[in-house]
Amino acid sequence: MDQTRAVESIQSILLVEGSDPIRQSLAEQIEFYVGIDTVEAATGANALKLVKKRKFDLILLDMSLPDFDGRDVYQLMRRSGLETPIVILIEVDTEVDTIASLGLGASQYIIKPFRFGLLLARIRSLVCDQDLKKTSIMTIGQYCFEPDNKLLIDAVTDKEIRLTEKETSILELLYFSDDQVVRRDALLDTVWGYKASVRTHTLETHIYRLRQKIETVPSESKILITEAGGYRLRR
Repeated sequence: MDQTRAVESIQSILLVEGSDPIRQSLAEQIEFYVGIDTVEAATGANALKLVKKRKFDLILLDMSLPDFDGRDVYQLMRRSGLETPIVILIEVDTEVDTIASLGLGASQYIIKPFRFGLLLARIRSLVCDQDLKKTSIMTIGQYCFEPDNKLLIDAVTDKEIRLTEKETSILELLYFSDDQVVRRDALLDTVWGYKASVRTHTLETHIYRLRQKIETVPSESKILITEAGGYRLRR
């Protein structure tokens, strides 16, 4: 799948970066490779004015600005009610303090210098989270889960993982259980209708196959967890 799918729903980006060479180079790459209209801001003050004047689909916000601490700009945007996804650009030596102070998730920041492909992966992950509010797209770890399409998309590698109907139903049920354990008999009843021919071994086989698809190390499950009497999905 083409990397541009990662940002296909993005029409406009506000790029807030204090370094002229970095800002101009990044804006050129974004417009050239994925064709997104990119508006540039060299200062925090200018960025705050721009978000009041027009709507952006995404904001790339550098922490090292000439007039403001980038964290203050981020907090001012959020306090104003702005819900636009924001990817924070930070220097490696400020990582811990910045992430802690802003409560950022793994998909919400990127450490400079970075590869353009990694930036696309971050954008895709945020787009997936945003679309969750509007469609039946769900976030499971690093994956965007599209149950209607029986599909998982790795937000880091952009790889598509096809699911069977039963695998999709199992993931949906576990997802909506909000990190709670779902008993084996509940899974059998919901997914298979408790047919007499379906036994626990059938469920375990499907769980095994799911782990082969979504776990980095299937034998050391980090997402699809076995608990006493059932299973739990760590989102």
